[in-house]
Amino acid sequence: MPDGQPVGVGVIGLSATGGWAAKSHVPALRHVDAVQLVACSASSADTAQAAARAHGVERAHPDAGSLVRDPAVEVVLVTVKVPDHKAAVVEALRAGKHVYCEWPLGRSTVEAELLLREAAAAGRLTFVGLQSRSSPAVELVHKELRDGGIGEILDTVVTGNGLVGTPIQNSRSSYQLEPRNGAHLGTIALAHLVDAIGHVIGPWDSLVGASRTAYPQVRLKDTGREIHSSSPDHVAVVGSASGALATIHLRPGVPEFGLPGMHWEIRGTRGALVVRGALALPQMTRMSIEVHDGSGSRTISWEDLTAGLPTTDPAVVPLLGVWQHVADAVQTGVSALPGFRDAVQLHRLVGSARSSSRTGRTGSQPAS
Repeated sequence: MPDGQPVGVGVIGLSATGGWAAKSHVPALRHVDAVQLVACSASSADTAQAAARAHGVERAHPDAGSLVRDPAVEVVLVTVKVPDHKAAVVEALRAGKHVYCEWPLGRSTVEAELLLREAAAAGRLTFVGLQSRSSPAVELVHKELRDGGIGEILDTVVTGNGLVGTPIQNSRSSYQLEPRNGAHLGTIALAHLVDAIGHVIGPWDSLVGASRTAYPQVRLKDTGREIHSSSPDHVAVVGSASGALATIHLRPGVPEFGLPGMHWEIRGTRGALVVRGALALPQMTRMSIEVHDGSGSRTISWEDLTAGLPTTDPAVVPLLGVWQHVADAVQTGVSALPGFRDAVQLHRLVGSARSSSRTGRTGSQPAS
């Protein structure tokens, strides 16, 4: 990359009709001068061209293999469905590209470990979509805890809804109903919260889980069919993060019956923090924070947290800093963002909780 030139980004899995990349990454990339969206691919040449027209992308590639060979692409962003991550990531790394892959990195811990080995062999920078850490709300929680205003952290509890796992869905998301595809409430929403807690409080010491599939039959509203689901749609974990007791309880879909979408308490010896949001998805949710400490009580709104930013869209805001960090990493060769090694550690930790849910044994992950 010549000095002063933006880093070229190519997106595998961009759609003209919506999807996560279009909703979050594309607007974030437009707001960050240090990066430029230069290419995209989709499920076919026609859909890639449609996506390029819809989002103002210069080059549309008929497939991922063509995109990763594009010399203008320095960072490949992988936003396809989780079962397709492996092929896209491997192809990009072997083409010598830096890779940003959405979370989950792979369908399983084994697959994530394989991708980490591929990245090590390629010697490329890797980034993984754990952008909860970059939400201004999570950053403020981290600062408050680091400053010690609420004293020693005793415990934390999160309850809420993780969007996926509902009894009525579209065919597009039906792959999530099979656990081996690695994309359900226990691997997506739960993992983002586990990562956020580990980031603000400290490394997890242990984690044990319980789950159930309350909706084994799911109706696809676009076709009217009913299909079987084996994926968990209610999950709970309890463990210890840097000595503090930590509990997460997630329900599917959106909140109902007057219950909160996200209620996150962190209690210390001299005060407490309460984080509220529409969903228990801190990587894409508008949040407010109540601080109760020795100086009194105050509330910081989402508007306060995003003042001065070019957007207040909660799906975009965390990615503004992420993409600036990606550009800095490509320039310097040193990354401050979570990468594939962090992803493998999270896969192992969340996987241990799932294993304990199946077997009744306690899952643990050494602090590292």
